[in-house]
Amino acid sequence: FQMDFNELREKSLSAIDGIQWVPSWGITRIRSMVETRPDWCLSRQRNWGVPIPAFTCESCGETHLDDSSIQFFTKMVRQKGIEIWYSEKAADLLPPGTKCGKCGSDSFKKGNDILDVWFDSGVSSFAVLDERKDEPPADLYLEGSDQHRGWFQSSLWPSMALRGIAPYKTVLTHGYVLDEKGHPMSKSLGNGIDPTTDVIHVYGADILRLWVSSLDFRDDIKVGKDAHKIVSEQYRKIRNTFRYLLGNLDGHTSEKNLPFEELEELDRFYLSKLSQFVTDAVASYETYQFHQIYQKLILFCTVTLSQDYFDMIRDRMYCDSRDSKTRRSSATALQHILETLCILTAPILSFTAEEVWASNGKKESVFLQTFPDLKSWKNSALEEKFESALQAREAVQKALEIARQDGKLGKSLEAGLEIVSKNGNNLGKLLPKETLELLFVVSQVHEKNPGMEILSSHENEKFSVKVLKPSQGECPRCWRHTEDISKDGDLCGRCKSVVG
Repeated sequence: FQMDFNELREKSLSAIDGIQWVPSWGITRIRSMVETRPDWCLSRQRNWGVPIPAFTCESCGETHLDDSSIQFFTKMVRQKGIEIWYSEKAADLLPPGTKCGKCGSDSFKKGNDILDVWFDSGVSSFAVLDERKDEPPADLYLEGSDQHRGWFQSSLWPSMALRGIAPYKTVLTHGYVLDEKGHPMSKSLGNGIDPTTDVIHVYGADILRLWVSSLDFRDDIKVGKDAHKIVSEQYRKIRNTFRYLLGNLDGHTSEKNLPFEELEELDRFYLSKLSQFVTDAVASYETYQFHQIYQKLILFCTVTLSQDYFDMIRDRMYCDSRDSKTRRSSATALQHILETLCILTAPILSFTAEEVWASNGKKESVFLQTFPDLKSWKNSALEEKFESALQAREAVQKALEIARQDGKLGKSLEAGLEIVSKNGNNLGKLLPKETLELLFVVSQVHEKNPGMEILSSHENEKFSVKVLKPSQGECPRCWRHTEDISKDGDLCGRCKSVVG
């Protein structure tokens, strides 16, 4: 039994052009194989497998195989299993009254051929999609790079013949997992890694998932037993980010969120950055670039959030009144960040995302949420304004470090700053003084030194920075040196109002 490709070949090549191939070179590979593929011999002479329900007339030798006999046999298989081909007589496997179309005899014997096993796998989409009552084609097929000759192609031909369409919308090809020396893993060599014993029991399932996402699956991957240690360290940073968010949101619920337009500029700036992160992550998901998501997630958690934003709002979160607008503004931003990160990381860090989601008081599973659309939070003008100030932050941090190394400074809140822009852009006109103090995590920011002692200085191509020693005392609660403190040990005005 043969499948004739003469009429299918051009239709199949046309269908191939409408499929997304990941990586893109997959289309070249399968096109070349389809163009040169000879007709498919569907029958095999084996004693096991899926039998071809063909019968031979014992009188004239004519082969009998028609719709009626196929449907009859199919119904019997559903009732009793495929083994009936071997256990039942030929007469019991045919509809009553079946006669040879050539000589009229009613005496038949069973054929001995089975279907090629590639045909079994090739029609898997019919079994899966029909059983689930899903409309073909399937969204995604994925397998190793050898399957352009195998499953990808064996699935294409039956679907084109019976449905007139390809069985898939996207075909993804991955490389192979090799040992750390680049050799294939095998039991005989003893160079294999047991995901359960060597990874999940040691690090946890999410470490294995994160490790897979950190690599470009399109290439072969080398792995040794220590390969997951680095990823486990990165995972710890992500988990610490979630821990910070949950800790600072204790007592805050989504119902207490402020409307977006009422948030402080600093919080709206970081939600604008969150919006861009979501856009980039979703684009990477849609193109199966999971390693890009991993890289962006680590950068967002460790730099954008932990190094920058969390440091900037620490004073608000720890020292402002719990119900103050400024603290509620930052708590609202943290709530949005937590929920967004949970949803975005759930496809990769499934167990962690669900754990964090539940710890935040959510009743419904994180996997029942939709990906967030935060495009309306993107504010390029606001980002440009803050990015100018953040450029000054680099010079500020260098100047503060010089003062520390000279033994003149401990905490950054012990410092005031004089910041002069070399291009004439006054930071004080871009952002309020209070916001600049949060950005630089210092007690005071001045355009001109009001006569304070200079502890250190530094400049780059855009800014000149001087670190100043405030003349005011230190508030023992918030550690800030503010103008409303008359002497050391006194609370600042803000802290007096908070503690009553």
